[in-house]
Amino acid sequence: ADVDARTVGGASIVETTAGATVGAGIEMRISPHMTLKGEYLYVDFESVDIPSAGGTVVRVEDLSIFRVGMNYRF
Repeated sequence: ADVDARTVGGASIVETTAGATVGAGIEMRISPHMTLKGEYLYVDFESVDIPSAGGTVVRVEDLSIFRVGMNYRF
């Protein structure tokens, strides 16, 4: 992922980091033509050191994503 940090003076720092994603999901039929689904994803990116006037700020990005949905099959 690209991290774009802007400082108070307007300078920009762009750094590309690597990460990993793990997750699980389930889908179940609720009628002959409809299904209900749910999914969880955990996303972990590397930490990024962002220099600032007050010192270095370490930014760590971890995300938890929950999704639900319904499908209609023709």
